[in-house]
Amino acid sequence: MEPKKDTKDIFLKTASRLFRHQGYHATGMNQIIKESNKPKGSLYHFFPNGKEELAIEAVLMTKKTSAEHLKKTIEPHNSPVEAIQALFRHFEKELDINYIKEGGPAPIGLLTLETASMSQELRSVCRGTYKEWQSILEQKFINCGLSQEVAAEKSVTTLVLMEGAVTLSIANQSTEPFSIVSKQLVHLFND
Repeated sequence: MEPKKDTKDIFLKTASRLFRHQGYHATGMNQIIKESNKPKGSLYHFFPNGKEELAIEAVLMTKKTSAEHLKKTIEPHNSPVEAIQALFRHFEKELDINYIKEGGPAPIGLLTLETASMSQELRSVCRGTYKEWQSILEQKFINCGLSQEVAAEKSVTTLVLMEGAVTLSIANQSTEPFSIVSKQLVHLFND
């Protein structure tokens, strides 16, 4: 018998993939059930409040996993530029065409844009995810010698560049935006 956690993870990963490919509104619970190849009762056992609860948990799963990857990627570097270039190289490598099409986390930006006006709770979870990532970057920049004010501004700028690179990569089916931004980061941190 398959452990319950595995079934829940299958639902979360399937929902994340479908949200990323077709958006929150175009993804139905019946499709998630069908593509998960799990019983309907199991889905509602784990997510009794439906699709919104499923999306929230998918975002929280992404938040945790991405925060761990973010810390691991930037930690070894002694300068803000090196840390962020390493982060963008990591994304460039991980977000190859197969990743964009087949795998990956819940699309935080897409879910935020698509549901912000209708789901305060989902918007709040997305906002919290961005705040956590911003905090990790900000602390790294402070540890690298930037003032708290400058570190805060550059962490927001980094997130905006990262989200923009994700969007352009998906639109263009190319990871080139990550390479371009990585080159331009030197200018951002040296002014």
